[in-house]
Amino acid sequence: MQSSACTSRRIDESLYDPSSGGALLERAGIYPVSLAHFVFGAPARVQAVSDPTFTGVDEQTSVLLHYDGGRQAMLTANLGVELPNRAVIAGEEAAIEIDDRWHQARASISGASGVLGNASSFPTREMGFVTRQKSFARCLRAGETESPIMPLDATPRGDGDDG
Repeated sequence: MQSSACTSRRIDESLYDPSSGGALLERAGIYPVSLAHFVFGAPARVQAVSDPTFTGVDEQTSVLLHYDGGRQAMLTANLGVELPNRAVIAGEEAAIEIDDRWHQARASISGASGVLGNASSFPTREMGFVTRQKSFARCLRAGETESPIMPLDATPRGDGDDG
């Protein structure tokens, strides 16, 4: 698996502020990390390298997640360059490629003999965080402490105890 979340547009200045929890991997890089966790579960081993901004928070981070059975996920988050924000999940016989804009859910499936499925587009009515905000509001109104769609146990914890 390979996935990236990169942008050269410095939209949110809080990304540079360590006191506000600023950090690229935490804010944007979590998407590739969450996808790898969804596909493979908790990794057996993690390797990472990061370069800081002028304030000390990460500007670019590359992560290699190792899983049992020889599976790997190569993840990149970068605030300084414009790279495609896409993901590729590959197996022995086929690969799924998720397009640049994950929240618009376009993907294609290809194999050794070429494209197995035409690029699919799953219509969405909202973009970005709107769906999450609606889910949060629904959980809050219902008195739920976690989402049944994405329960806490399905979320990477970051403390090495994701099992």
